[in-house]
Amino acid sequence: MKATALAAIVVLTLPAAAAAQEEESDPLLPPARACRGAQNVEAHFRTQRLAMHCLINLVRDRAGRRKTKSSTVLRHSATYKARRIAACKRFTHSPCGDDLSAPFHEADVTRRRPWFVGENLGWRPVEEATAYEILTGWLASPSHREVLLDRRFTHLGVRRRRLRLDDLPSGIVIWVAHLGKPKKRRT
Repeated sequence: MKATALAAIVVLTLPAAAAAQEEESDPLLPPARACRGAQNVEAHFRTQRLAMHCLINLVRDRAGRRKTKSSTVLRHSATYKARRIAACKRFTHSPCGDDLSAPFHEADVTRRRPWFVGENLGWRPVEEATAYEILTGWLASPSHREVLLDRRFTHLGVRRRRLRLDDLPSGIVIWVAHLGKPKKRRT
């Protein structure tokens, strides 16, 4: 029987554009060149994914939060979410009417024990879709910022995908960040 317990899912969608003033005055925003590939839309997808993880950890460190560890299962759940968004051609936390917990179950995140998880989604036109631009937008949004800075999160999985969607301009890149922490087993 597949485990079905997820403690909570924090789901929010990135606004179309980040506030420029927010970028200039946000003390948590790391320098633009702090992480290799963070501003390069031409960088290899793995380089961009690692840049996003680096940027998120710099933000968390500046906020006095512990850094996150890379999680294969959360990266797989983020990949599943990106695939579902692409298949359904809708930028939403519930593509094709999927349950919010679907990507975590599909990636077997909850196979051994429940997790507390959160999700951030973001998109930009291809030429603006750097890890740095997406992170800047997430920090400008109070709800996305809350997910990034949640003290409970210890693990991170990120996926970046280029696609076309029915409700967005052609030639976009979506980013999915899944943060989480396995719940302790009850003894």
